[in-house]
This record gives sequence, structure tokens and C-alpha cells, in this order.
Amino acid sequence: MIISGHHHLRHRRNRHDHHHPHHRLHHELLTSVAHVLDASALLSPCLPLSLSISLGAWWEQLEPWPAPARHLGSEFPRRLEELKQRCLAEPCPPSLPGPGCFGGTVPLEPVTLAQPRPIQQQMAVAAAVLPEPAIPCYCQVGSPNPPEALRENPDREEMLMELKDLKALVQGKEELKSEHAQKILLAQERLAQEQEELLRGQSRCKELEVEMVLQRKDLQMSQEWQTWQQQKHSCDLQHQAEVLQLRYEANLLSEQETWQQMESSSQSLQRQQAERAREWEMRDLAASVETERFLATELRAQSRISETSKLRLLQELSARLAGRELEILALESSEDALEKAKGQAQALQARLSTEEAQLQEARSQLEQTAADAASAASAASAERVAEARAEAETSKAEARLQAAEAQLQTELRATTASAEALCHAQEQLQQAQDAQRASQEATAEAAAEGRARELALEQRLEDLQMQLEELRAAQAQAPKPAVSSVPAVSSSDYVATADLDLLDQALEAEIRSLGPGCLQGHVLTRTGPKIYKLGADRVRMQLSDSVITVRVGTSWVPLARWVRELPAPGEQAPEDQFQALDASSPFAGVYPLPQPTRKEESLQQLASQPPKPEAVSAQVKVPPIQPPTPDKPFYNSEGVDLMKLSNEELEKYVPMDENGRRTSIGAINHPTECSPCIFWFRHVCEKGLRCEFCHIKHPGQVGTLIVSGSRCDDDGRTKFREASRGGALRMWVLMECTV
Repeated sequence: MIISGHHHLRHRRNRHDHHHPHHRLHHELLTSVAHVLDASALLSPCLPLSLSISLGAWWEQLEPWPAPARHLGSEFPRRLEELKQRCLAEPCPPSLPGPGCFGGTVPLEPVTLAQPRPIQQQMAVAAAVLPEPAIPCYCQVGSPNPPEALRENPDREEMLMELKDLKALVQGKEELKSEHAQKILLAQERLAQEQEELLRGQSRCKELEVEMVLQRKDLQMSQEWQTWQQQKHSCDLQHQAEVLQLRYEANLLSEQETWQQMESSSQSLQRQQAERAREWEMRDLAASVETERFLATELRAQSRISETSKLRLLQELSARLAGRELEILALESSEDALEKAKGQAQALQARLSTEEAQLQEARSQLEQTAADAASAASAASAERVAEARAEAETSKAEARLQAAEAQLQTELRATTASAEALCHAQEQLQQAQDAQRASQEATAEAAAEGRARELALEQRLEDLQMQLEELRAAQAQAPKPAVSSVPAVSSSDYVATADLDLLDQALEAEIRSLGPGCLQGHVLTRTGPKIYKLGADRVRMQLSDSVITVRVGTSWVPLARWVRELPAPGEQAPEDQFQALDASSPFAGVYPLPQPTRKEESLQQLASQPPKPEAVSAQVKVPPIQPPTPDKPFYNSEGVDLMKLSNEELEKYVPMDENGRRTSIGAINHPTECSPCIFWFRHVCEKGLRCEFCHIKHPGQVGTLIVSGSRCDDDGRTKFREASRGGALRMWVLMECTV
């Protein structure tokens, strides 16, 4: 039991070595208790009861040991008591001291282990408790001469064996003590090292505190330096502000002096500018008066032209009306013929009815003759002859009846056709009358509008003349300036209207450099980007490498050359003078009516002639041809590229040839500014309407055969043979030939 208690204490000590460091004190306490228990195990027969009781009480008071350890601790005093009683029951040898195994000379005080003691005190207590080796006692293990009673008693032998074991345990405990002493020394060395490290850390902390103090001082110094710099900067700014204020006052004084000087000069300059403005206004008024006069003359000429054109149109309408009247007369004559044909048809019907009656009589006679033939066989030959004659007459009557029916049907068809033609002619007559009324109304409106414009223009001329006289009177009353430094005003035939257009600005500069009057009286205006209007003609220009070029036909020429080639206003026709006015004028929108083309003239001539009755219903109204735009072969009057239009829209601008077929876009300027297409013959040119060359035959043009390639397909050979047989081969191109 004692050994188990020792092992339990050792186990508890080893287990607490792995817990928190505050259990080191428990470890030392357990170590000291183990040594004391080892000593008490050796002296258990000799320990007094008080020691055993105090040890038991101390063992019970140990905390926080578990319940099994406390249970084992409670058995320890009991065993000690049993050993003591056993020792007291046996008499001691006479050579040994009395009870207590120490002869009563060594009093044993009660040992209380409730308070921990240092390891040196525990070792001293163990040395005091243990007997001297010189004192002979039967309790010493390994005695060479054990007593006889001990030898004879088996219990004592067991006790001796147990004591031997306890001695071995004591020796092991001594070894453990030495090991623990070494560990204590190592722990002390570690503690010293930790203390040194702690001292070094404290010194480092002191150094850091000193550094922090120095840094605080540096920070304080830097803040003071910054405040001083800010104060210095504010002082500099204040000084600069004062200097600037002084300079501003000085400049203000100088400006006031200069302003007083400039006021006197500005007053004189204003007087000069007022005089210049007055002169410019006089010039503008004179120019406006001349322009208004020119507009008045042009308006009169335009009104005359419009009146002549309207008279011509009225004559054409009257001629057409006369033709329609002739058609109506022809239709009336055809109605009379129709009535005669109806009478003839009625007579034919009467004749047909009589012939049918005769035929029926002949048939009845045939029946009678057939009946008579059955009864009379003698007269068969005569009757046969009569029957043959009757059949011949019947066939002739039927043939005449069929011919009469066919003639009647043809006459009925002609009658219906003439009736339809008469209705159509009446409709055309009504349309012509409506057109004549509309033209008369338009003529009256145009005449009224022309008179109103003439009156307004005359009133405007009178107002301008009055203003001009007032300005002349004011100029005569105004004093003449002493010194006139007015620069010569450079006049230009064109003024740029687009400030951001480089082409427009360059055009104004170049026209000014060419001199006044370079446009020869024409007015040039800008209608869009790169598009200008010279009178009624649209002109396209471009700016490339600081050079202005103008498009003439399909080529681009320099501006100076184009200006030199402009015709003078006197070279134009009288009906085209009004189109050269400025587009900004309120009278610039009045244009002459288009002159009839050759196709329209031929139609008018045909309409003036009395048409044939059978050709009245076959007349077709041909739409007028759109007149070509000069110098713009691929653009219409609105500046739209014709090549971008569809074929249906392009047909409106493509002219027609003599046979009424659509030609090509290159024939718009035929015959003056077009180039013939050598690849066109019976629409063989694949481009068709979009061909840039003319598809109208030119005077003196000779057709040539063009064959490109040594082989061609059968379709091309067939076309060539057909054209050769017809004798109409002039130009030929084989576009589908394979090389």
C-alpha cells in the first residue's frame, strides 16, 4: 500500500508537469512529500503515532487531488499503525535501544507537511529522521546478522523483503533527487537568462522611450518651422498685394490719361465713320435704284414673253380644238353612214325573211312533189329535175342569207367602233375646253399678278428716289471733313456667305483678285456645299491643293479660265436675261414656260390634222420629255446625282429618240455637249439607261463593226446575221465574246 501511494504521488507529480506553469509549486511539493514518505517507509516501525496521524491528516487535506488518491492516502496511516503495533508486540533485542528504535534519545516531533518547504529543508528533515548507519537496528536493510526471531518468523522475513524493496526505492529516489537538482540548476540558469533578456528588453524600452522623446521634439520643431514658414509666406503675400495695389493705382492713372486722349480721337473717328457710312448708304441706294430699274425692265420683258407664250399656247389649243371639231364632224358623218347601214340591214333582213318564206314554200313543194312521186311513178324523171332545181335554189338562198348575216355583223362592229370613237372624241373635246378655260384663267391671273408687281415695283422706285434725294440734300448740308483718310473700297463680284466653308472664302478672294466685273454682269450665289448658281445654271466647284476648279461637262477647269469663258449678258437670248438675276430677289422665282420640243411639235401637227375614223381609238398620249440640264450631265436641277436614282426615277430625265425609245443618261445634252456611244446598236450596250455616252444617232456618224476576240457564242452570231440581212447594221459590239 505504501508503494502504491508512492507511485500514485509520482504519477500525480509527472502528470502535473504537463499542465500550466503555476503547477511547478505542486511539483516541488510532491517531490518533497515523496522523499519524506520514502524515509517514513524505512522508519515505519519506529515512527510515533503522532507523525502517522499528522501525515494522514495532511494527506486528506491535499487539494485538488481526485477521490482515488485521497482514498489511497487514508490507507497510509493505517498501515503505518499496523506496522507500529507489530513492532511493539515483538520484543527488541537487548543490544538495541528501547522502543522507537532510537533508544529514546532522539525525540521525534510531529511532522506537518501542510506547508511546502524548500528542497534543502526537506533534505535536512529526511537526514534528521533517518537513523545513523553506525546505530545498529534490525530495521536496517541488509544487516549481516539479523536476529534469530526475525529469521524464524516468516512475517519478519516478508517485512525484511519489503524493507529491501523500500531501500531500492530510496536509492532510486536519491537518483531522482540528483536529477531534480540538475533540473533545478538548469531552470535557475534559464531564469537568469530570462532575467537578462528582461533587463535587455527594459533597456531597449528605455532607448525607445528616449527615441520617442527625441521624435516628439523633432515633430514639435518641424511644426514650429512650418508655422514660421506660413507666417513668412503670408507676409510675402501681403507685401506683394501692396505692391500690386500700388501698380494698379499707377496703371489706373495712366489709363485715365490715355482714355481722355482717346476720347478726343474717337470723336473725330466717329465723325469720319458717320461720313463714310453716309457715303456707303448713298452708293447702296444708287445701286438698289439701278437694280430695281433693271428688275422693272426684266419684269416687263418677262411679262411680254409670258403673254406671247400664253398666246402661242392659246393658238395651239384652238388648233387642237379645230382638229377635235373635225373629228366630231367625221364622227357625225360616220353616224349618218351608220344609219344608212342600219336601213340596208333592215332591207336585208326583209329580203332574208322573204327568201326564208320562199325557201319554206320550196320545201313544202318538195314535200308535195315527194308525195306525188310516190303516187305517180310515170312523172319521176320530171319531178327529179324539179327537185334538183329546188335544191339548187335553196342552197343559193342559204348562201345569200349567210353573206347578208356576215355583212350585217361587220356593219354592227363598225357602228359600235364609231360610237366609241365618238364618245372618246367628246371626252377629248371636253378636256380641251377645260384646258382652254384653265389657260385663260391662268393668263388672267398672270396678267393681274404682273400688273400688281409692276405697281409695287414702281412704288418702290419712287420711295428709293425720294430717299436718294433726301440723302443728297443731307450730304450737301453736311460740312466737308478737313482730312479724309478713307481707304478705297475694294468691290467684288461675289461675297462669301459661309464663314466656315474654305471653298467659299477662297472663291471670294480669287474673284476679288480677278478684279471687278470679272463675272460680266452675272450673279453668282451659293446654294449648298460645293454647289453654286450662276443665273439659272447650277455650277459645281471644288477646292484641291488651294486651287479652285469648276466642273464643265465631264471635266474640271480652273476658275480663271471658266470666268474668262463666261458669255457677256448681251450674247444671251432675250428670254434668258431674267434668269441671270440674283436668286435672293423676290422676282427671281418667275421663269419662262418651257418651249415645246420636236416631239411635242410633231404631236401638235398631228393633232391639228383631222384623224382617220379607224385611227381615232388608237391615239396614245405621249408624255413630254424632260429638258436636259446644261453643264450638269449627271445632276438634276436640285443637285441630286442621277446615277444614284433607280431606273424608274431615271426614266424621267432620260430623253427619247426619233422612234420614241428611251436612250441613255449621256444623251441629256444632245446634240451640243454629248459623246456618241460606239458600243450601242439595238440596245446591245449593257449599261442601257445608265450609259454615260449618247444613244442618239449624230449627223454624219458612220457605223463601224467592232469585233473583240476570235470566238463568240451562237447568240452573237445570230444577232449579227439578223442585222446583216436587214441592211440596218451600223454599229455592233460583241460584249459576250470569249477570248
